[in-house]
Amino acid sequence: MSSVIDLDMLKAFGQIAAPAGIAIGAFLYLGRDIVARNIFPTLTRQHAYHVIIALAFMAWTVALAGIGAWTYVSTHQGRAGEDSRESKSNLPPLPGDTGWIFAGYFDIAKEVFIEGPYVSVQSTVTRGHRRFVEVGDTVALKVARDVHIVDYKRQGAAQKLVPPITKGIIDEYDKTGVRLPAGTELIVRDVSEGKWPDSPNGALWLRVVYVPK
Repeated sequence: MSSVIDLDMLKAFGQIAAPAGIAIGAFLYLGRDIVARNIFPTLTRQHAYHVIIALAFMAWTVALAGIGAWTYVSTHQGRAGEDSRESKSNLPPLPGDTGWIFAGYFDIAKEVFIEGPYVSVQSTVTRGHRRFVEVGDTVALKVARDVHIVDYKRQGAAQKLVPPITKGIIDEYDKTGVRLPAGTELIVRDVSEGKWPDSPNGALWLRVVYVPK
């Protein structure tokens, strides 16, 4: 146990000493240039003393600034990573490990969204076959979205692969109770586009899974 603590302490001291050493080294390089100018013989004893004290004070200040900067960056990077991991671990499980989210309405002829899109594409493996999102894309939610599975409240996840658009009108029986927060990253497994015969607009539904950790 003591050896582990000693190693951790040495590692911490090494990380702190690195920026402090760089800062002091840089300052001493400048101080050496000042000393090389041989100005001390032209100064009184009191002035020379003040110059030496000033150099020592500035070296200490630079070292503290280096340690402070390192501590600030390390702390905030660590917190950012912890927050990201915590937010991912707090996501609710998807019924049957998947589900459908509504991504928006779009004008089919003009190929523009009239509602949404509620997701943004983060990365893609193919592009050009569809007007907005492809199977295999990684998307992030712009707003919170409910997860749907056709007839979930009566059949569970049995119809998890059935696009909601085939049912027509989504109702309370299709809600899984899972609501994903904005910013959730998901992988698209299926894309479903559908419209009523007399409507110029189509609905975009995505079957998604979580991005593997």
